[in-house]
Amino acid sequence: MHLRAGLNIESEYAGGGAPLGGFPGEAFMATAEELRQRLHIQETKHTAEVQRLNAQIQELRKLFTAGVVVRLMTMKLVMTAMMMMMMMMMIVMVMVMVKKEEVVVLVLVLVLVLVLGLVLVLVLVLVLVLVLVLVLVAVVVCKVSAWFPWWHHGIGDGDGRFEMMMVMMMMVMIIFIFVAPLLYRGPFDIGCMILILRLVKELEEQDAGNVGRLQSSDSFTRRVEWSIPDFKKEERSTVRGQPLWSPRFSIAGVNNVRLEFLPKGRDKSYEGFCSLFLWCPTGVIISHELTEKGLTLTSWPLQRLVAKEAEVLENRGVNQVIWKINKISECMKNYPRGSSMCSKSFTAGGISEILMEFYPNGSQITKKDGHCSFYLRCPDGVSMIVTLIVGKTRKDEINWDDDSIEVGIELQNRPSKVLTLTS
Repeated sequence: MHLRAGLNIESEYAGGGAPLGGFPGEAFMATAEELRQRLHIQETKHTAEVQRLNAQIQELRKLFTAGVVVRLMTMKLVMTAMMMMMMMMMIVMVMVMVKKEEVVVLVLVLVLVLVLGLVLVLVLVLVLVLVLVLVLVAVVVCKVSAWFPWWHHGIGDGDGRFEMMMVMMMMVMIIFIFVAPLLYRGPFDIGCMILILRLVKELEEQDAGNVGRLQSSDSFTRRVEWSIPDFKKEERSTVRGQPLWSPRFSIAGVNNVRLEFLPKGRDKSYEGFCSLFLWCPTGVIISHELTEKGLTLTSWPLQRLVAKEAEVLENRGVNQVIWKINKISECMKNYPRGSSMCSKSFTAGGISEILMEFYPNGSQITKKDGHCSFYLRCPDGVSMIVTLIVGKTRKDEINWDDDSIEVGIELQNRPSKVLTLTS
């Protein structure tokens, strides 16, 4: 056996010309301005939270970019220093193996290498390419010196050891130019990707914790149903005063709302009665209906009840109400026959919850084109004499000067003068 309990929060409406299709007057008992302000506050909070998260993302991006630049510059400097040291070692080894009469030539080569090393610190890639070209030229020179014996002071005089050293230098340069960047950039790129994924995960969790608590669809939810499975078993296992709690949910833009159901009622409840309560955060004021099967209980805040009764007393002398509809020509285009627009609920002549309903192109029962329909809705049991007015007179034309029309009523309350008692 399942027990279904729920609540229904009526939609508050501002009126003023929205198509409502003839809803009853009870749907307009709430003050629309409170709903509009509450939704505006929620949207403002959501926008501010999103802006704050975007600012944090931008700051993280700046820090991440700065860290990448620093790390790349550090790696470039380290690689440059290592390459210069290896080149110096190669040059020293060559000087040891070559002949004494070639010292002048080697000194010139050393000076050239040192100059290239200084340039290498400033423009790394360009210097690496230039050094590679120079090494290739040196190999060619060695070959040429071996082919032409008359070049007595050629570099190495065709010495095979010198040629081998030049080839080794060329291989080292190729390794540093093409292989070394892959060796240190691969792990670095993987580390950067892991860092990015971790930051993205943290931002998603933060976004879900701060912004995702209020989904946009929850702002328009007005009815929640809570189904309790195995209710007979739950009822037998509970005692009076022991509650069953629903999961937390959001409704009408309000977070952390819960239903409390006591199958056997509170301690002061009568035998055979149950209790159902709605719990909201502190400071929340809403109108709600609690339902269980066919039973519906409506609750209104005390301040609103007092305000409505005060409005009835304040407007008890009003016998004429005018509702001015602006941009009536657009309404006649947008509202086909059978579509209506409703005014705000109001009080007049000591009668509360009165609602005017206007069909710009007539209702479903209107037979002729160019005719409108005008209805008045009021609570059950009300008796009054009413005159419906459209325009300044009973059949007035639209005021084309400001594209508006005035509809209204003249009423006279007819309270019952007979009190009937039953026993």
